[in-house]
Amino acid sequence: MAVKITADLSFPEVGLPSSPFSGQRRLNANSKRGKVSVIRAIQIQEEAAAAGPTPTRYQARRTRRPQNIEGDFFVDHTCIDCDTCRWMAPQVFTRIGEMSAVFKQPTSGEERLKALQALLSCPTSSIHTEKPASDILQAQKTFPTPIDQQRIPGVYHCGYHSEKSYGAASFLIVHPEGNIIIDSPRYTERLARDIEMLGGARYMFLTHEDDVADHRKWSERLSCDRILHSGDVDNSTADVETKLQGSGPWNLGRDVQLIHTPGHTEGSVCLFYKPLKILFTGDHLLMTETGLSICERYNKCSVPMQIDSVLKLLEIDFNWIIPGHGRRVEFKDREEKDSILKAFVEENYSQCRWFHWSVSVSSKDDDGVHVDLTAGKKNLEVGKLSSPSLTKRACKDLTSKLLSLFLQCSVSMSSSLGLEDLQKPPFKDWRKPPLILQTYAASTTACLRL
Repeated sequence: MAVKITADLSFPEVGLPSSPFSGQRRLNANSKRGKVSVIRAIQIQEEAAAAGPTPTRYQARRTRRPQNIEGDFFVDHTCIDCDTCRWMAPQVFTRIGEMSAVFKQPTSGEERLKALQALLSCPTSSIHTEKPASDILQAQKTFPTPIDQQRIPGVYHCGYHSEKSYGAASFLIVHPEGNIIIDSPRYTERLARDIEMLGGARYMFLTHEDDVADHRKWSERLSCDRILHSGDVDNSTADVETKLQGSGPWNLGRDVQLIHTPGHTEGSVCLFYKPLKILFTGDHLLMTETGLSICERYNKCSVPMQIDSVLKLLEIDFNWIIPGHGRRVEFKDREEKDSILKAFVEENYSQCRWFHWSVSVSSKDDDGVHVDLTAGKKNLEVGKLSSPSLTKRACKDLTSKLLSLFLQCSVSMSSSLGLEDLQKPPFKDWRKPPLILQTYAASTTACLRL
């Protein structure tokens, strides 16, 4: 016997545009790539159509976007808007039409080198030069590249971002007790040899499940032990050597501390490098083109929990944020850091958007359960938006169904759940006061999370 679930969606305050989700178009809600806006996909098609016949993926890789300024460097239509080139070479690349484009050709040797480094790091190989770059080998030799040898010596950006991690950056700490790679770059033998020239790696610390990319290849090539929180372990990472348990913190040698910051994912962990007061945050906290962000759009666990984890960072004395995505942040001192983080947390608390999930039993028979979801915005304590019983594992099946519904922007949808599923929390408590289904609904591609 199964219970039929009918869900209705309404958005009285959010004001979403008409749904572009029609026909057979579907997104893979479990991947970052799948969360790229469908509106953007439509825009890509329009731009490509303006340039001529609809290109194949291979042809699009060489189709110059019309938004590029004339000259040697250009971005093609396969850009996924990961922001890599824009923070690596801001003098050359910018964002136009929800993709990157060249707004100014390099005019100096330094600008050209940064543009070539961005070309090599682009996860989708979407950056090109009209003429073969005779100096591309010199650019390859710069990775891993020092971030700032004067202020934070021994800390390197690995380059070679991977599409598997939506263009996340990887870093290397050269350490007397053994070097540490933070998150996985795209595997290339050249980069592996260059990392070996710096002493290889003892550890590969994976901040969370999204940015593991080619972790296994790197572990085998460099014989380094991988570290990942058990909350983020799945089939692809089941063989990692060290699975962190509990809420930490954990020490990695004398001066490296791992800090559990759940929210973006259940097992998100930051690495604090004490000697240089650097916090490597993965996807937990970053600086975008518009300011400090937790990228709630890509949250996979609990936004309120993630905000609480940001508040937790007030206990740590760091001056640098080096994230997996976006720009690095340097604070003048701890006072400035604490002031900025407090203001950020307060702003995000006040701007929480959430769904009421009210449940009523059909009057005709006990098999019908009506689930009404209504978008709203109220001044509630964020703690009330996250219940320990609402874990992503317990609600996985229903989340998948509702997320699919949300992405399609349908009016209603029917699906079935076995009665055995209703014996687990929170399903068994459905007839009690409404549960709260938390989400951020800034766009039609926002994630629906229990």
